[in-house]
Amino acid sequence: MNTGDELEQIAGAFNSTMQKINNLKEARELFLRNILHEFRTPVMKGKIIAGINKDDEFRDDLKQIFSRQEIILNEIVKIEKFSSHDWELEFNEYRAIDLLDHAMDLLLRDDTWRIKIFTSEQAEIFNVDYELFATAIKNLLDNALKYSKNNVEVQILQGTFSIVSEGEPLEASRLDFSRIFNRKSEVAGSGLGLGIYIANQIFIKHGLELKYIHKSRKNIFVISKNNNK
Repeated sequence: MNTGDELEQIAGAFNSTMQKINNLKEARELFLRNILHEFRTPVMKGKIIAGINKDDEFRDDLKQIFSRQEIILNEIVKIEKFSSHDWELEFNEYRAIDLLDHAMDLLLRDDTWRIKIFTSEQAEIFNVDYELFATAIKNLLDNALKYSKNNVEVQILQGTFSIVSEGEPLEASRLDFSRIFNRKSEVAGSGLGLGIYIANQIFIKHGLELKYIHKSRKNIFVISKNNNK
């Protein structure tokens, strides 16, 4: 076999492999679009029904439920994009307090008054993707509010962003934030660990580190910008 034949075979194998990769990518995208359509259709119908309900309190509760379901679906899309490395971040400098304000807007909760904010005199600046970073902070705040009946502290000090809430320490099986489903079993009122997983993936994309500490009956999540881009 001469060199020309060998090169032709290598080129043919390479082209075949690339075609298979493209086919897999197209199949993945088609599957994702279809499954999201199936989930989003009842959510949209639910929001329409909620909008025409005459009971103001019941209508508002329904709207909040379906809006939250829509947010969850959008976060599933983010997981897929992170996994396939299809997400490009748009970095800009933002004040930490502005990022926090946006995260609180995304919460769709009526108890955000429990969030107490402590900042240094100097405005902390983070070079981040505005929407994604706010989403990550929102996820951590949501967990803190959900699993603590008392106030939640947000401390923005010296290049760190900390979220502190009272509670029992996280079980060992939940401390690996790189795993998408990090519970041995699911119980009523217990989540799947998606929120922290997504937050951690967002921080990694930003070159940040998420650390967990339990001290004096408090769960503390610290986001450090020491390694920020």
